[in-house]
Amino acid sequence: MKNRKPLVSKGRKQGDRAVYTRFLIVCEGTDTEPNYFRSFIKDRWSEVKTVGSVIKGCGRGTCQLVAEAVKMRDELESRRQVKFDRIWLVFDKDEFKDFTKAIRDAKKEGMKCAWSNESFELWYCLHFQNISTGVERKKYISMIESVVRKASGKRTYKYDKASTDILKHLKEYGNEEQACAWARQIRGRYAQRTDFDKHNPRTEVDLLIDELKHPERVL
Repeated sequence: MKNRKPLVSKGRKQGDRAVYTRFLIVCEGTDTEPNYFRSFIKDRWSEVKTVGSVIKGCGRGTCQLVAEAVKMRDELESRRQVKFDRIWLVFDKDEFKDFTKAIRDAKKEGMKCAWSNESFELWYCLHFQNISTGVERKKYISMIESVVRKASGKRTYKYDKASTDILKHLKEYGNEEQACAWARQIRGRYAQRTDFDKHNPRTEVDLLIDELKHPERVL
């Protein structure tokens, strides 16, 4: 392990030895979300995992996502004898009926949630424009395709959630800083309301991005 050079730029120090921040990011999706977060997690001490194939057989229960994340955390920490500094769950409102309960259950387990209502693609769209009204997933996808086609000149561009091309397009044509600002603005509309399934649109993805970019704030 000592030959594996962590790529997260900042960490804590114990004497002269660097101790790096360890993230466990558990995604409900098997393509879009893990592909995106792996672009940030280049540090060998952090991991992006998926449990989509496991929970699909459980009626798309978000609470099952929490249970699987707990199991994964316990197994990894037990095997390695090292605890994660932060554990995040990534999931959408989509068709889940126990969305709000899952957020509360995750908090009880000491986990944080980078959730989106209605879909993760809302976060992508915020790189290009502010969104004040909740729309269906298909609409977000058409928004992404419209922006990329216009900016790139590729009139036949199709959004593919399994592709990593979107990461390049976000950097070239979008504005991550502005996306974070708009995400914060959206959250401000709901104040202290905890009926999260009714918060549409809303995304917490920017909160996870902030920690990944500034891991020293976790410690």
